Amino acid sequence: NAQSAADALPQDFINQVASQIAAPARARFKEPDYDKAMQRLAAAGFSAYDAERIFAMEAEAQLRFIDTMSNPALRGSVAARDIIADLGDKLREYLGDYGYENYLRSKNLPTTVTIYRVEDDSAGALVGLHKGDEIVRYAGRRVYSITGLNRLVAQGQSGQRVSLQLLRQGNIETIEIPAGAIGITSRPLSPRAVFDLH
Repeated sequence: NAQSAADALPQDFINQVASQIAAPARARFKEPDYDKAMQRLAAAGFSAYDAERIFAMEAEAQLRFIDTMSNPALRGSVAARDIIADLGDKLREYLGDYGYENYLRSKNLPTTVTIYRVEDDSAGALVGLHKGDEIVRYAGRRVYSITGLNRLVAQGQSGQRVSLQLLRQGNIETIEIPAGAIGITSRPLSPRAVFDLH
């Protein structure tokens, strides 16, 4: 059966208002720059084929981010972190650890988890972690972001000990730490840096 015009009006009005709200937000972001990305990736040593695949993944994630930030109902740092983490997972799966690290360097993004604060009486404090230490591996797995580290920490079994590889003052050190919350603060990857937003 057909919907009456009166029933359709409220949804039309909602859609119109939503598009007016979203339009200015969408206009703040520019489209992914293909030529700039190809130059950056070629300079980092990626083949033309790999550069095309990487650009496609970046562009798809950037457009998802723009759509999400343009929708007031979806906007938020959790949504942005999820999109960035999903992009990182796809790139890491495609490129492997070495290639992914090379990719991060090509964008001047961090390749370790830098500790900004260690909570008093936390597992991290008890094993001697300090502000400025950089976490490279957790339980033998390479980590590149606080989001990735938190995922691994959540998989740990209480009562176990895991290895934590650090870069401290230019030297690699490995320490043992109880599985579970480490009690550190670090910065998540910024959408502005990941997506070259201005």
